[in-house]
Amino acid sequence: MKNFFRKYKKWYFFAAAFLGVRILIFWSFWQASQSRGGWNNFYDWAQPARLVFLRIFHEYCDWHPPLFYAFTSSALATINSLWFIYILDLLLVFAASVFVYKIARLFFSERISFAAALLISLEPFWAWQNMLLASENLFLPLLLAGFYYFFKFAKFGGRREIIFSAFFLGLASLTRLNSLLFAPIFSVLLFIIFLLKNYLKFDFLPKLSFKRLLADLIIFNLAFVLVLAPWMVRNKIVYGRLALSNLTASNYYFYNLPPLIAWQEKVSEARSQEVVRQKAYLALGENVGDQGNCKKFPKEQFSAQLN
Repeated sequence: MKNFFRKYKKWYFFAAAFLGVRILIFWSFWQASQSRGGWNNFYDWAQPARLVFLRIFHEYCDWHPPLFYAFTSSALATINSLWFIYILDLLLVFAASVFVYKIARLFFSERISFAAALLISLEPFWAWQNMLLASENLFLPLLLAGFYYFFKFAKFGGRREIIFSAFFLGLASLTRLNSLLFAPIFSVLLFIIFLLKNYLKFDFLPKLSFKRLLADLIIFNLAFVLVLAPWMVRNKIVYGRLALSNLTASNYYFYNLPPLIAWQEKVSEARSQEVVRQKAYLALGENVGDQGNCKKFPKEQFSAQLN
């Protein structure tokens, strides 16, 4: 038992520091919360769905990726308390810190890897985020798991690792859209590294032939798409479009057109946004907002609204 404690002593310290910072952050913000006469209820922004919405898997018309809703609904079905979700959040973000350690350990010493994980786990803003009902707490460990297996594949060339990476990156994309482009970007980067590894003296892909690398990257991208496919098929049924999210079709237009109009016509961006809204109203009628009600219009009309 003593040998076991000595072997993992630093990880006991890590766990105690990890939990201690989060208790301190939670206590300080709780003292400042509106319920105690403070400046604001700091949970408000993190709970747009509210408790009633969390009890269901996913609203039919909601374009958001589904995994965070599945996570919260499953947690509440197991133990009907938001505190259970916060406890699971802490376990997930602790796993994220461990993945930071494992990623660093692929390239650096034990001491540097442990220090990197410890510094990230003690970062105050991240500690505060972990005590909120926010999808980042599920997203980050999935993303880091995808990174870990991808870097492990890059270093050792195991096919199992590239499949695991695609699986976790797919789950991360079903939680938040931030990771949607990692699979194609990583594929391009690996090709560049493979072509330049002798010149750059990178210790990557030491045993893979070009043919094997190509086959593995095809498997990687296919596995990634397969994880996303059920949700894309669902969106085809609901919205009439085979897409991961309506954001992928509309955000480029919404965020880029008003600044372009403001620049061309020498008006404020607020005025340019109003111009866009007026044109959309004349062309499409009632504004459905960024979410809309997909039951209110036929599929073709609702899809046109979102575009």
